[in-house]
Amino acid sequence: MLDFASNRAKNLKTVILLSFDNLYALKYERLDIDWPLKDKGLMTKEEVENLFEIARSTGVKNVQWSGLTKKE
Repeated sequence: MLDFASNRAKNLKTVILLSFDNLYALKYERLDIDWPLKDKGLMTKEEVENLFEIARSTGVKNVQWSGLTKKE
């Protein structure tokens, strides 16, 4: 995704990164649907900030991130 963004950075005004949220696991469980990401944990703040810096390095001026992170 960031490769895609970096090739088009001059056309992008904003990139918003949303950290992975595993709260949907219960929804899939109730629907009896196997969700491959059910055991994936939350990202750490450090991991999200690393992705933030990578996104900024593409040249996009307005990069934001939001979402839950794992408590360390």
